[in-house]
Formats: sequence, C-alpha cells, structure tokens
Amino acid sequence: MRGRGYRLGCVLAVQGISTPVSVARKLMEHGQHTVLAGEGAKTFALENGFKEENILTDESRREFELWKREQNFTVDKEASHDTIGIICRDETGELVVATSTSGWKFKLPGRVGDSPLVGSGFYVDQACGAAVATGDGEEIMRGCLSFLVVERMRMGDSPTRACEHAIARLRSKKEFLSGASFQGENRQHKKLTVGIVAMNTNGDVGASSTLGPANIHRGKPAFPCIVWKQVGARVGGESMTFICRGEA
Repeated sequence: MRGRGYRLGCVLAVQGISTPVSVARKLMEHGQHTVLAGEGAKTFALENGFKEENILTDESRREFELWKREQNFTVDKEASHDTIGIICRDETGELVVATSTSGWKFKLPGRVGDSPLVGSGFYVDQACGAAVATGDGEEIMRGCLSFLVVERMRMGDSPTRACEHAIARLRSKKEFLSGASFQGENRQHKKLTVGIVAMNTNGDVGASSTLGPANIHRGKPAFPCIVWKQVGARVGGESMTFICRGEA
C-alpha cells in the first residue's frame, strides 16, 4: 500500500506462489481490483508471469504428519510467527507498507489472518504515518489495530505512544477476545500475543506489544524488528525491541 493516493493491492489464500507480496504489488500497480483471493489471486499471478511452486518444506511436512497423529488439536505453545511487516519512507518522503505471512499453522482451510487485510495487518496515510502488525490475527482484526495506530498519529500521538495506546486498548478488552478453539482454548496462544510497529511522516519509529522483554522465542525476542536507514551512500541497521507495559 502506498501512502500517496491510497494505492492498494491485497492477495489472500494464495497457494503455490512463493512471493505473494510481489503479486500484491503487481495487483496494486496494474490490476483492476484491489483485493483478490484464492484461485482468482493465483490465476492473476500466473497470468502475470509468476511461477507455481511446491513451497512445502520437508520440515513442515514432518511436523504436519506428527500433528495429524495427535488425537486432539493443541495450542501452539511456542508462539511462533512468520509474519514480515515492512514500512519504508523513501527520499521523497512517501510512506509505503508491505506484509506477508503463511498464517497460523494447522489452520482450517480458507482461514485468512490480519496480514492481507487493510486496516488490520497494515495501513498507511501520507498525511500522518504508517503501521504494520503481527501476532494473533484474530485479535488484531477485531481491533483494526493498524488503522487505529495511524489515526492516533493523525491526532498528534508519537509513533510509540500510538502503538502503546492500541495495545492498551486491546489488552483492556482481552476477556472478550477470540472465539473458542476445538478444545475450548480462548486464543491461538496461551498469552495475548500481538505486536505493532509504526512510523510517522518525519521518519520517527515506535513499537509496542503485549509481551514483555522476558518473552523469548528460540533464543530471540518474540517480536524483533530492525530500523534501517540510508543517507546517500551510508547505510546502517539498528535493532529495537517492542516496548511493553506489563504482560498479558
């Protein structure tokens, strides 16, 4: 999605395409519509030069076979995520966002999370800023978190304060979040697991999450992010962690 002109492209539930975010960009630039799903999105991709591939890894296949042998559905206690969210501000000052994910593992066929949904997984408005979200998609969708963060920046909040406000609002309503799963669990993970990053038109960056700094996944913070800056020929990256006031 581009900040100038609200140009937008979204593809949902695309199978066999390894770079769906590139398909979404192609749709934004050349498509008649803004959102395509399933076979329609796949057909659009193939007609525009993208190749169908088998993207199932051996590791994922083994994990799926083990899961099928279990008697009951189990909650993903490791709280793993593979969502990538990107906010860019170019040399002209334009803000753009992109997100991509394979979603909740072992999900029901047809399930779509927050990542490809405008206002939930991402949003950008050139007048005030941009935001991308990750974590439990069902919770993010209920709060339209990315849109909320951008609107808070429109009202004058810094990116950090806007993200903190959105997370605080989500946590205040957590008893109402998520429908029951197969075993009556109240969400994908044991803890409310949501993170969000934002940037305003000046290039200031902020972030917040429902998880504290003690929450480590595979030896790293549960929601890592990188701020990368380029000024002329000079480039540099800086790690940052999500700010949290307490734990869910």
